[in-house]
Amino acid sequence: MKYYKAQLSNKESIILDEEDFNKLVAGMNSGSFVKLKKAIINPSFLVTVLPVKYNLAVKEIIPERVIEGYIDEETGVYKVTKDETPAVVELEDEFKKENANIQK
Repeated sequence: MKYYKAQLSNKESIILDEEDFNKLVAGMNSGSFVKLKKAIINPSFLVTVLPVKYNLAVKEIIPERVIEGYIDEETGVYKVTKDETPAVVELEDEFKKENANIQK
């Protein structure tokens, strides 16, 4: 999956996946607001959209990797006891979360 970074005129940036990127391109042609997974954007405030590497996109989407462990005194080898690393990261639709909370 490809990721993109949309830079807005207020210096905020939003990470987009391929689906959101396609919505943004279609919305730019219509000139109306575009509902993405992380925001609703007015395309007239868009400055740039740049492709970003997976690791840069993930860094902005999720917290850093958490690794815990200890050094085995006998062997001198670091033993990992906890490794919290997501395998594949997908953008969550923030608006679906809000609608689910409102409907409850």
